Amino acid sequence: MEGSDRAVRQGGSMVFGGKTQFVWHIHVSHGGDRELLAVEVGPRQGGVMNWRMAVPSEAHVVDWGVGPAGNKGMTRPRRAPFEGKKALLGQVPVMLYGAGDRLSEGLCAYVVFRKENLPPFVAFGQEDVASRPPKCMMERITFVKPAEEMAPTDGESSGTEPCAGNADTPNGAGVEKATEMGS
Repeated sequence: MEGSDRAVRQGGSMVFGGKTQFVWHIHVSHGGDRELLAVEVGPRQGGVMNWRMAVPSEAHVVDWGVGPAGNKGMTRPRRAPFEGKKALLGQVPVMLYGAGDRLSEGLCAYVVFRKENLPPFVAFGQEDVASRPPKCMMERITFVKPAEEMAPTDGESSGTEPCAGNADTPNGAGVEKATEMGS
C-alpha cells in the first residue's frame, strides 16, 4: 500500500496510506456498535508526542482517546490530555483534542462519531511546542457522501492534495496534507 493515495478496505476498516506522515484507519463499527465509526491515526514510523486532533466545532464527538492499533479498545490519555479547546484551522472553527502521550505504530489516537452525524473532516498533527507561538502541521481526512464520492467537482482529484491555511491554537475519505495550525 506504500505510495498509494487510495483507501483500501481491510476487514471492517478502511486504511489510508501513501504520501502522508500518518496512517489513517476508519473502523465502520466501534466497540461492537454498528452505529459508531472510529477514526484511528498513528505514526507511519517512530513516535509522535504532543499530538492534536481537530474536528469542526459543530461536530459531536462520542468518545476519543488512545489505544492499541486495530480498534482493540481505547482509554483516556494520561499525559497532559485536553479536549474541546477552540481553534481555527484555516478559516474553519475547530475543537482540539490531544495529549502528550507518545503514540507509536502500536498505540494510536482515536476519535469516535455516530455514523449519521459524521463531520466533514478530521485533522491530525504533532504540535511543535518549541516554536513560539506553538504550531501544528496537520493532515486531514475528509468524509464524503456516496454520491459526492462518485462525482468529484472540476479541478478536484480523489487523491492526496496539499491544503493551505493558518490556525490559532490556544496555548500552544481523502487525506490532505500540510495544514498549519499556530498562532
